[in-house]
Amino acid sequence: MPITVHEGLSDWAPTLGRERFPNPAMLHVLSHPFEQMAACAGLVLTGVLERHPALRVVFLESGAGWLPYWLYRLDEHWETWRPLLPAVHRRPSETVRRQCMISTEPGEELVTAVIEHVGEDNVVWASDYPHPDATFPGAVRKTLAAMTGLAPAVRSKVLATNAARLYGLRLPATPAMSA
Repeated sequence: MPITVHEGLSDWAPTLGRERFPNPAMLHVLSHPFEQMAACAGLVLTGVLERHPALRVVFLESGAGWLPYWLYRLDEHWETWRPLLPAVHRRPSETVRRQCMISTEPGEELVTAVIEHVGEDNVVWASDYPHPDATFPGAVRKTLAAMTGLAPAVRSKVLATNAARLYGLRLPATPAMSA
């Protein structure tokens, strides 16, 4: 079973940005990707993923555009600060590509760049429904519009087969999946 990371605003758990932004919209826009980045750094830079190579993690519903930047930054710090990260024996980006996935959301304009940087096997789709910032109705239409530049096989991976592999599900054979 994979670990799924999804930030949530709560009154009882610390949330990045809470002390700076009392406005819920400002807190939401900041906390979701920053909490994902913090979780990713914690799992990678403490060596958790290297110690548990069969562990799979997916970062959900905070957009995907932050991940290429974050992998660059983690790699850069690993190169520079390696003596302070003794549990990390390989580039963080390699570990993330081997063991992690990220979800893209409806209409996310950076999905192609994320796939190019992270790999087509590491991206899944999430509708974000029923959250207040979800696209509904129209999530599928908006998603397909953002993926027009992707090959059908890559779209199938993002929309179905990657998630099926992550969660150990079997997909029925359909013409759309075999295209």
